[in-house]
Amino acid sequence: MDLVIADECNLYQSALRAGLLELFDGAKIVGLTATPGRYDGRPLGMTFQRLIEIETMRGLIDKGYLVQPTYYAPSAPDMKRVRTVAGDYNLKQTGERMEPLLGDIVEHWLRLAYTRRTVVFASNVGQSVYLAERFRAAGVAAEHCDGSADLPHREAIFQRFRDGETQVLCNVDLCSYGFDLPELSCVVLARPTLSVVRYLQSVGRGLRAAPGKTDALILDHAGNVRRHGYAEEERHWSLDGRGKLPAKGLKLAPPKSGEVAKAKLHLRCPRCKLVFSGALTCPGCQYYFERAAKSFKVVDGELVRMREPEPRDQTERLEFYLELLGVANEKGYKPGWAAYAYQSKYKALPPREWAQRGAVTPGPKTRGYLKYLAIRRAKARGRQETRQ
Repeated sequence: MDLVIADECNLYQSALRAGLLELFDGAKIVGLTATPGRYDGRPLGMTFQRLIEIETMRGLIDKGYLVQPTYYAPSAPDMKRVRTVAGDYNLKQTGERMEPLLGDIVEHWLRLAYTRRTVVFASNVGQSVYLAERFRAAGVAAEHCDGSADLPHREAIFQRFRDGETQVLCNVDLCSYGFDLPELSCVVLARPTLSVVRYLQSVGRGLRAAPGKTDALILDHAGNVRRHGYAEEERHWSLDGRGKLPAKGLKLAPPKSGEVAKAKLHLRCPRCKLVFSGALTCPGCQYYFERAAKSFKVVDGELVRMREPEPRDQTERLEFYLELLGVANEKGYKPGWAAYAYQSKYKALPPREWAQRGAVTPGPKTRGYLKYLAIRRAKARGRQETRQ
């Protein structure tokens, strides 16, 4: 073989993948990646000799291959004294520091992204399960997926997401690499990361162009945008990395003689009674043990748009108000209700002459905003009752 093309070539600095390339001794190796760097800082120069930057993210956006991201973010969380592992924040400590969450994720999504296909990157599995349950409680089709599920189970979850049966998919790192759904137009970041590669890979899931798609929303509850900048900013990449090139290359450690892997988890299937370990899917009947959710505290706070919005005409506001009139007709409210609901979003009452246009059937975006308002008001009442 004369030529080998390695996709996601920044992953080929591990012993196993580097060993695969060694099988093609004498062949030219061409590596492809959108992010020529690694979480752990290992240099790509361990495998490759030359770096050719064909295009930037900004260039791909300008040419229509990617869409423009719009960012909403709070102030960054306090990550002092959180230790690092392999160049990124320790996953366990990150999960602890991210409870409480910065701003209610479901509320912000209902207000800003209700109609969008969305992937949520959580700090740990417990948080991912919890967020999926919170979305479902708000009437949103949502699922959690992690690596403990067997391949058929994961593929079924991804297929429902691609088919539109599931609108929100929650995970930790499962969707960072290799997941391609151009219709995806919202990414929720609930995990802080020191790795610009992990950040760019996560944001990039929402940037693929698709018919009718004009932009992507990045709802950053973890301070990553302030930490790493906008994804489309120009960056200097190199083959050097932050790690040192091993003198003898990478070697797979030989297994110890007579060593038996110790099972960390023993389960008894409630359906076929088989006792097994090492996975959450029963090998006998394929019963899947759902993960238990872990509740999280939420710190009050609002995500703010990180760029000033472009000047718009009044069309969007007019449509929103007329749809609010439609909701008022459905529920038997007085017309003044629509005006005050409009004011809650735009901080001003609508022009009086708009009421003469007549009500229109409300769309999903308006209904999502009203769900957001209802949750906010319920929380405010709960806090007031607690103080009393």
